[in-house]
Amino acid sequence: MKIGLCQTMIQKEMDKNLESASKHIAIAHEQNAEMVILPEMFAIDYSLQNIKKSAQKLKSGEKIYDFLSEQSKKYNITLIGGTVAELTDDNKIYNTCPIFKNGEFIAKYSKIHLFDVDIKNKITFKESSVLSAGDKITTFDLNNTKIGVAICYDIRFAEQAIKMADLGCEIIVYPTAFSLVTGPYHWELTARARALDSQSYVCAVCTARNMELDYKTYGHSIVCDPYGQIVFQMGIEEETRIFEFNKNRVKEIREEIPMVNWRKANKACW
Repeated sequence: MKIGLCQTMIQKEMDKNLESASKHIAIAHEQNAEMVILPEMFAIDYSLQNIKKSAQKLKSGEKIYDFLSEQSKKYNITLIGGTVAELTDDNKIYNTCPIFKNGEFIAKYSKIHLFDVDIKNKITFKESSVLSAGDKITTFDLNNTKIGVAICYDIRFAEQAIKMADLGCEIIVYPTAFSLVTGPYHWELTARARALDSQSYVCAVCTARNMELDYKTYGHSIVCDPYGQIVFQMGIEEETRIFEFNKNRVKEIREEIPMVNWRKANKACW
Protein backbone atom coordinates (compact mmCIF):
# COMPACT_ATOMS: atom_id res chain seq x y z
CA MET A 1 0.00 0.00 0.00
CA LYS A 2 1.40 3.38 -1.03
CA ILE A 3 0.79 6.33 1.29
CA GLY A 4 1.25 9.97 0.34
CA LEU A 5 2.42 12.52 2.93
CA CYS A 6 1.55 16.08 1.90
CA GLN A 7 3.60 18.77 3.65
CA THR A 8 1.62 21.78 2.46
CA MET A 9 2.49 25.45 2.92
CA ILE A 10 -0.13 27.41 4.90
CA GLN A 11 -1.12 30.92 3.84
CA LYS A 12 -3.51 33.36 5.51
CA GLU A 13 -6.31 32.77 2.96
CA MET A 14 -8.30 29.53 3.18
CA ASP A 15 -8.84 29.32 -0.58
CA LYS A 16 -5.08 29.33 -1.16
CA ASN A 17 -4.65 26.57 1.40
CA LEU A 18 -7.31 24.43 -0.25
CA GLU A 19 -5.66 25.04 -3.61
CA SER A 20 -2.32 23.94 -2.18
CA ALA A 21 -3.84 20.81 -0.62
CA SER A 22 -5.50 19.96 -3.95
CA LYS A 23 -2.17 20.30 -5.77
CA HIS A 24 -0.36 18.00 -3.35
CA ILE A 25 -3.14 15.41 -3.29
CA ALA A 26 -2.89 15.28 -7.10
CA ILE A 27 0.89 14.76 -6.85
CA ALA A 28 0.37 11.86 -4.44
CA HIS A 29 -2.26 10.35 -6.74
CA GLU A 30 0.12 10.59 -9.71
CA GLN A 31 2.52 8.42 -7.71
CA ASN A 32 -0.22 5.82 -7.10
CA ALA A 33 -0.93 6.63 -3.45
CA GLU A 34 -3.94 4.74 -2.11
CA MET A 35 -4.03 6.78 1.11
CA VAL A 36 -3.10 10.46 1.39
CA ILE A 37 -2.45 12.43 4.58
CA LEU A 38 -2.79 16.19 5.07
CA PRO A 39 -1.36 18.12 8.06
CA GLU A 40 -3.14 19.56 11.08
CA MET A 41 -5.37 22.61 10.38
CA PHE A 42 -4.36 22.38 6.72
CA ALA A 43 -6.94 24.97 5.64
CA ILE A 44 -6.17 27.86 8.01
CA ASP A 45 -3.42 30.01 9.47
CA TYR A 46 -3.26 28.22 12.83
CA SER A 47 -4.31 30.57 15.63
CA LEU A 48 -6.98 30.40 18.30
CA GLN A 49 -8.80 33.29 16.63
CA ASN A 50 -8.83 31.51 13.27
CA ILE A 51 -10.00 28.29 14.86
CA LYS A 52 -13.06 30.16 16.12
CA LYS A 53 -13.65 31.88 12.78
CA SER A 54 -13.25 28.78 10.63
CA ALA A 55 -15.25 26.30 12.74
CA GLN A 56 -17.64 24.30 10.54
CA LYS A 57 -19.84 21.28 10.96
CA LEU A 58 -18.64 18.05 9.44
CA LYS A 59 -21.45 17.59 6.97
CA SER A 60 -22.26 18.00 3.32
CA GLY A 61 -22.65 21.64 2.29
CA GLU A 62 -19.76 22.86 4.44
CA LYS A 63 -16.73 24.10 2.52
CA ILE A 64 -13.94 21.97 3.99
CA TYR A 65 -16.06 18.82 4.25
CA ASP A 66 -17.11 19.11 0.61
CA PHE A 67 -13.52 19.78 -0.48
CA LEU A 68 -12.20 16.65 1.23
CA SER A 69 -15.06 14.49 0.01
CA GLU A 70 -14.64 15.68 -3.57
CA GLN A 71 -10.86 15.13 -3.55
CA SER A 72 -11.24 11.65 -2.12
CA LYS A 73 -13.86 10.76 -4.73
CA LYS A 74 -11.99 12.37 -7.64
CA TYR A 75 -8.87 10.29 -7.05
CA ASN A 76 -10.54 7.20 -5.60
CA ILE A 77 -8.37 7.38 -2.47
CA THR A 78 -8.62 7.22 1.29
CA LEU A 79 -7.96 10.77 2.44
CA ILE A 80 -6.93 11.56 6.00
CA GLY A 81 -8.03 15.17 5.95
CA GLY A 82 -5.48 16.68 8.31
CA THR A 83 -7.63 18.42 10.88
CA VAL A 84 -10.47 20.92 10.86
CA ALA A 85 -12.14 23.00 13.52
CA GLU A 86 -15.31 20.95 13.92
CA LEU A 87 -18.39 22.79 15.20
CA THR A 88 -20.87 20.44 16.86
CA ASP A 89 -24.60 20.82 17.44
CA ASP A 90 -23.99 21.85 21.06
CA ASN A 91 -21.69 24.68 19.87
CA LYS A 92 -18.47 23.05 20.99
CA ILE A 93 -15.40 23.13 18.77
CA TYR A 94 -13.08 20.15 18.37
CA ASN A 95 -9.76 19.72 16.59
CA THR A 96 -10.95 16.86 14.41
CA CYS A 97 -9.38 14.67 11.76
CA PRO A 98 -12.00 13.56 9.19
CA ILE A 99 -11.35 10.47 7.08
CA PHE A 100 -12.90 9.88 3.66
CA LYS A 101 -12.78 6.84 1.40
CA ASN A 102 -13.75 7.26 -2.25
CA GLY A 103 -15.76 10.34 -1.28
CA GLU A 104 -17.55 8.76 1.68
CA PHE A 105 -17.03 10.02 5.24
CA ILE A 106 -15.94 6.88 7.10
CA ALA A 107 -14.46 8.01 10.44
CA LYS A 108 -13.18 10.91 12.51
CA TYR A 109 -10.89 11.48 15.45
CA SER A 110 -11.00 14.46 17.83
CA LYS A 111 -7.75 15.44 19.52
CA ILE A 112 -7.62 14.10 23.08
CA HIS A 113 -4.54 15.94 24.35
CA LEU A 114 -4.99 19.66 23.77
CA PHE A 115 -1.93 21.83 23.17
CA ASP A 116 -1.75 23.92 26.34
CA VAL A 117 1.81 25.14 26.81
CA ASP A 118 3.59 28.12 28.30
CA ILE A 119 7.30 28.03 27.49
CA LYS A 120 8.88 31.12 28.99
CA ASN A 121 9.85 33.81 26.46
CA LYS A 122 9.10 31.45 23.56
CA ILE A 123 5.48 30.31 23.14
CA THR A 124 2.17 30.44 24.99
CA PHE A 125 -0.68 28.57 23.36
CA LYS A 126 -3.83 27.25 25.04
CA GLU A 127 -6.07 25.23 22.77
CA SER A 128 -8.43 24.46 25.65
CA SER A 129 -9.49 28.12 25.74
CA VAL A 130 -11.30 27.47 22.43
CA LEU A 131 -11.39 23.73 21.88
CA SER A 132 -13.00 20.82 23.68
CA ALA A 133 -11.03 17.60 24.07
CA GLY A 134 -12.01 14.36 22.42
CA ASP A 135 -12.34 11.20 24.49
CA LYS A 136 -12.18 8.28 22.04
CA ILE A 137 -9.38 6.55 20.15
CA THR A 138 -10.07 6.11 16.43
CA THR A 139 -8.95 3.27 14.18
CA PHE A 140 -10.09 2.16 10.74
CA ASP A 141 -9.31 -0.67 8.32
CA LEU A 142 -7.80 -0.32 4.86
CA ASN A 143 -6.46 -3.13 2.66
CA ASN A 144 -6.46 -5.61 5.53
CA THR A 145 -4.48 -3.19 7.70
CA LYS A 146 -5.67 -1.40 10.83
CA ILE A 147 -4.68 2.25 11.01
CA GLY A 148 -4.79 4.49 14.09
CA VAL A 149 -5.17 8.26 13.98
CA ALA A 150 -3.97 10.81 16.54
CA ILE A 151 -3.11 14.52 16.28
CA CYS A 152 0.08 16.51 16.93
CA TYR A 153 0.40 16.93 20.73
CA ASP A 154 -0.95 13.37 21.14
CA ILE A 155 2.43 12.14 19.88
CA ARG A 156 3.91 12.94 23.31
CA PHE A 157 1.65 10.40 25.02
CA ALA A 158 3.03 6.88 24.65
CA GLU A 159 -0.02 5.22 26.18
CA GLN A 160 -2.24 6.31 23.29
CA ALA A 161 0.07 4.78 20.68
CA ILE A 162 0.44 1.63 22.78
CA LYS A 163 -3.34 1.30 23.06
CA MET A 164 -3.70 1.56 19.29
CA ALA A 165 -1.09 -1.19 18.89
CA ASP A 166 -3.02 -3.34 21.35
CA LEU A 167 -6.10 -2.78 19.16
CA GLY A 168 -4.16 -4.18 16.20
CA CYS A 169 -2.91 -1.03 14.47
CA GLU A 170 0.14 -1.41 12.25
CA ILE A 171 0.24 2.21 11.09
CA ILE A 172 -0.29 5.30 13.27
CA VAL A 173 -0.92 8.61 11.54
CA TYR A 174 -0.31 11.99 13.18
CA PRO A 175 -1.43 15.11 11.28
CA THR A 176 0.51 17.90 12.99
CA ALA A 177 1.42 21.56 13.11
CA PHE A 178 4.40 20.94 15.39
CA SER A 179 5.88 24.14 16.77
CA LEU A 180 9.23 25.46 15.61
CA VAL A 181 10.04 26.08 19.31
CA THR A 182 9.98 22.41 20.35
CA GLY A 183 10.44 20.73 16.98
CA PRO A 184 14.25 20.80 16.94
CA TYR A 185 14.30 19.04 20.32
CA HIS A 186 11.35 16.65 20.29
CA TRP A 187 9.99 16.04 16.77
CA GLU A 188 12.23 13.24 15.56
CA LEU A 189 12.59 11.85 19.09
CA THR A 190 8.85 11.49 19.73
CA ALA A 191 8.08 10.09 16.27
CA ARG A 192 10.75 7.42 16.63
CA ALA A 193 9.72 6.67 20.22
CA ARG A 194 6.06 6.16 19.34
CA ALA A 195 7.04 3.84 16.49
CA LEU A 196 9.24 1.87 18.88
CA ASP A 197 6.59 1.82 21.65
CA SER A 198 3.86 0.56 19.35
CA GLN A 199 6.03 -1.46 16.93
CA SER A 200 4.08 0.26 14.17
CA TYR A 201 4.89 2.55 11.30
CA VAL A 202 4.44 6.19 12.31
CA CYS A 203 3.55 8.76 9.66
CA ALA A 204 3.73 12.27 11.15
CA VAL A 205 2.76 14.97 8.66
CA CYS A 206 3.51 18.60 9.53
CA THR A 207 2.88 21.81 7.61
CA ALA A 208 5.78 23.40 5.73
CA ARG A 209 7.48 26.30 7.48
CA ASN A 210 6.15 29.79 6.75
CA MET A 211 8.11 32.40 8.68
CA GLU A 212 5.57 35.10 7.76
CA LEU A 213 2.92 33.57 10.02
CA ASP A 214 2.64 34.19 13.76
CA TYR A 215 2.51 30.45 14.51
CA LYS A 216 5.58 28.92 12.91
CA THR A 217 5.74 25.19 12.33
CA TYR A 218 8.71 22.85 12.19
CA GLY A 219 8.05 20.97 8.95
CA HIS A 220 10.20 17.80 8.64
CA SER A 221 7.30 15.39 8.03
CA ILE A 222 8.59 11.94 8.91
CA VAL A 223 7.98 8.21 8.57
CA CYS A 224 9.48 5.82 11.13
CA ASP A 225 9.42 2.03 10.95
CA PRO A 226 8.39 -0.38 13.76
CA TYR A 227 12.02 -0.61 14.89
CA GLY A 228 12.10 3.14 15.53
CA GLN A 229 14.25 3.82 12.47
CA ILE A 230 13.62 6.74 10.11
CA VAL A 231 12.35 5.70 6.68
CA PHE A 232 12.53 9.29 5.46
CA GLN A 233 12.22 12.83 6.73
CA MET A 234 11.40 15.93 4.69
CA GLY A 235 12.88 19.40 5.04
CA ILE A 236 11.03 22.64 5.76
CA GLU A 237 9.64 23.41 2.29
CA GLU A 238 6.33 22.17 0.89
CA GLU A 239 6.68 18.67 -0.48
CA THR A 240 4.80 15.46 -1.12
CA ARG A 241 6.49 12.13 -0.69
CA ILE A 242 5.34 8.52 -0.99
CA PHE A 243 5.88 5.80 1.61
CA GLU A 244 5.27 2.14 0.77
CA PHE A 245 3.91 0.23 3.75
CA ASN A 246 5.64 -3.09 4.46
CA LYS A 247 3.26 -5.31 6.42
CA ASN A 248 5.85 -8.07 6.68
CA ARG A 249 8.22 -5.68 8.47
CA VAL A 250 5.66 -5.17 11.25
CA LYS A 251 5.07 -8.91 11.57
CA GLU A 252 8.79 -9.65 11.64
CA ILE A 253 9.61 -7.13 14.36
CA ARG A 254 6.64 -8.06 16.54
CA GLU A 255 7.66 -11.72 16.35
CA GLU A 256 11.30 -10.99 17.15
CA ILE A 257 10.47 -8.71 20.10
CA PRO A 258 6.92 -9.66 21.23
CA MET A 259 6.14 -6.54 23.26
CA VAL A 260 2.39 -6.62 22.60
CA ASN A 261 2.01 -10.14 24.04
CA TRP A 262 4.04 -9.34 27.15
CA ARG A 263 2.14 -6.10 27.69
CA LYS A 264 -1.24 -7.85 27.59
CA ALA A 265 -0.04 -10.68 29.83
CA ASN A 266 1.27 -8.34 32.50
CA LYS A 267 -1.46 -5.71 32.72
CA ALA A 268 -2.13 -6.77 36.32
CA CYS A 269 1.30 -5.38 37.26
CA TRP A 270 0.01 -1.87 36.77
